[in-house]
Amino acid sequence: MGINGGRNLRGIEGKPEEEGLYQRVNVSLPPSMLRQLDKYCKEEERPRSWVIQKAIEDWLKKKGYRE
Repeated sequence: MGINGGRNLRGIEGKPEEEGLYQRVNVSLPPSMLRQLDKYCKEEERPRSWVIQKAIEDWLKKKGYRE
């Protein structure tokens, strides 16, 4: 996870990335939750970012913010 608070990252040439591409955010988790997340990621062979993105996507759908 990144530490830049969701600001646009700079591309290879130093230009801001285009709108619509991924932005990095910093997330703090309790140690026990991080251990559970890492165990799940290892078992499913998925990166943390993918699992967290899918969890947020599902939560937003449940709350009516995404179709």
